Amino acid sequence: MKTSRKLLLFLLSCMFVFGMLVINGCQNGEGPIKKIKKHRKEKTEKTVADKPGPKIEGQKPLKLTINNLESSSAEVRVAFFTKDNEFLNKEDVFKRYKFKPTSANSLTVEIDDLKYGEYAISTYQDVDGNGEIEKTKIGVPKEPYGFSNDVKPGMSKPKFDECKFTYDEKSNTQTIQMLGKDNSDDKAAESDKKDKKKNS
Repeated sequence: MKTSRKLLLFLLSCMFVFGMLVINGCQNGEGPIKKIKKHRKEKTEKTVADKPGPKIEGQKPLKLTINNLESSSAEVRVAFFTKDNEFLNKEDVFKRYKFKPTSANSLTVEIDDLKYGEYAISTYQDVDGNGEIEKTKIGVPKEPYGFSNDVKPGMSKPKFDECKFTYDEKSNTQTIQMLGKDNSDDKAAESDKKDKKKNS
């Protein structure tokens, strides 16, 4: 009997709290669900910026060079992550950029809207122009890709701590060598060999 009373009191308390939330939301012209959606939208708009922002005065731009491109015309997409982002999650990127190659197989740009700090870069060349990186059945990229510090992933994705670098007045250059199709084929072949070995 005591347990039933406690359960009833608990349910009544929950209903009361929910009712107050609804009333408060209605007074502000927003329900609780709308508030949650608004919060998610604000977070996304705050952390993701696809277009370059205004130039930051009083600091040196970050000079970024990316080599070993496959195409001399296809866009190169660059994503910056901070320690507060989930590294390699395309829905949780700090800042995104799109660049055209500046020579036959490389590009060099100066980024002047990024504050000094600690970042990690993930990049790929969108050779087929579909806005996504093409992958094999086992998840190996088929288009040129790379990471800051020239980290070469093994059988697992690289981590933020492996790719992070400090961008400040003294350290303001980053050079990335793209991992190309040949590298992807080697990884795919290596994975197939391991699978065959397990099954044998």
